[in-house]
Amino acid sequence: MMKINRIKRRGWLNVALIASGLFALSQFGFANGFDTGVANKCKECHEKEVTNFTGDNTHFRAWGSRTDGKSYSCESCHGSGEKHMKDKSVESIIGFSAEKQSKRPAAERSAQCLTCHSTTSKELMFWTQGIHNRNDVSCASCHTMHGGSDKMKPSSETCFKCHKDVKSQVGKFSHHPIIEGKVGCNDCHNPHGTTGASNIRGDNVNQLCYKCHTDKRGPYLNGHAPVEENCMTCHKAHGSQHAMLLVERQPALCQNCHADAGHPSNPYDRRTKFGNNSPAGTPPYPTTVTAPLNGALVVSARLVGRGCTNCHGMIHGSNTPGTSGAYFVR
Repeated sequence: MMKINRIKRRGWLNVALIASGLFALSQFGFANGFDTGVANKCKECHEKEVTNFTGDNTHFRAWGSRTDGKSYSCESCHGSGEKHMKDKSVESIIGFSAEKQSKRPAAERSAQCLTCHSTTSKELMFWTQGIHNRNDVSCASCHTMHGGSDKMKPSSETCFKCHKDVKSQVGKFSHHPIIEGKVGCNDCHNPHGTTGASNIRGDNVNQLCYKCHTDKRGPYLNGHAPVEENCMTCHKAHGSQHAMLLVERQPALCQNCHADAGHPSNPYDRRTKFGNNSPAGTPPYPTTVTAPLNGALVVSARLVGRGCTNCHGMIHGSNTPGTSGAYFVR
């Protein structure tokens, strides 16, 4: 009986070893497309890089699951290892590390990536004419090839390394929630290139903004011309020192266009008011105004919370007929 139990235990042990072995082959891709022979040779000098790569790496897992009969290894991206063993300089190999970047041009480094990541994909369709490609930015400038899968996809902090002006803007009082992690640069921009300006993910600025701000799309019975033309006429995209990402504080922003006769063209300070224009102080501007109910002298309400949208609340457009809609009051 004891002998039978030992045989059973030994049998289960063999099954466990075989299962764990198959799991390892499946997990690390040794059984299929990844050539461990080349990797082990590279590991003699580049132990850290190979160790990081053979962990939770997107390329490693993808190559390990390939069943097309092709062999993938370090040479698939870096070029001939045999040549590099004879000449150990960085010029003899295609390097992607930002710290040890090879002397190869950016176009050549990116070409290595494009052998698999075809330019016919939706994200890479306009890479050739994209801003980054035309300014010698390679794939490795933003993407980390080795390491975990979380390092493959760049974050907004990756963009801030070059676009320092944008980093400054998103830290201002009014900003899109980029630093809070609610939106990222990639939500509005395709870094690989688009047909629009600044690599935006839209035919124009307005179409991009409408993807989130659908209530501003319209159409309206009474439309506001600047809104229909370009959101950037009044707003900044990344951040502003004024509320609601405005390019300028109200009422000065509105007075850039509305400078005709009437209250839009009057100076807005504590000495001016709506309604009765009888002076309450020394001309030409009253220092106080008469309250219409009790006759007391008070400072004009324009001193606090001055803004055209206090009254013209439907500034993006209105569907209300009549004068109220035409002036965006309701």
